[in-house]
Amino acid sequence: MPKKIVKKKWAVINRIAKKKWIEKLRIHLCIACVGGSTLRSQSTKGQVDRCRDYLKESFELKNISNLSRKGFLELIDSKTIELSEQLPNPKTLTPNWGAARKVINIYLRLCAMNKDINDFYNLSNIEEYLEVPLDSQIVKRIKANSPSGLPSGEFKIIHLVKNDSDKFQRAAKAIARKERVHRYELDVLYWNT
Repeated sequence: MPKKIVKKKWAVINRIAKKKWIEKLRIHLCIACVGGSTLRSQSTKGQVDRCRDYLKESFELKNISNLSRKGFLELIDSKTIELSEQLPNPKTLTPNWGAARKVINIYLRLCAMNKDINDFYNLSNIEEYLEVPLDSQIVKRIKANSPSGLPSGEFKIIHLVKNDSDKFQRAAKAIARKERVHRYELDVLYWNT
């Protein structure tokens, strides 16, 4: 067999093997991003498995890097609504928008920070759009480093709505600019510190 054909054959085999590896890695991150503590008291029994299944089956990363800021926000807003319907608030049984957005943002953060996934899907193109996953610790730090105008009172993810989330994300973006990091990377700086 001529060398050119052998090289081409190996390139195809390597591309197929890489796609399989990337999909296994993506599934791993779908599982890793949602644990019991991520959604403690946020939904009804089976919440972790429902989130993991949703991410595995309904949140592909193909073509996400081609989205504009507006297209990206529309995508994560629609995905948040879809997932929130699978995460009923344990007291009211209404969709839990805050928990769904937190899970999606953790998933996207893990994907963006993983060198193989980031490279394969060109996620560096959308890093500036990614949001910091919100929880009480992150919100406390955002409030401490931001001017007034943010929602007051004790933060609870179970009560988070889009309008308040947008306010926290705008403040986080300003902080991230000062820190010279992407907004989603504030999670590393602020969480559990």
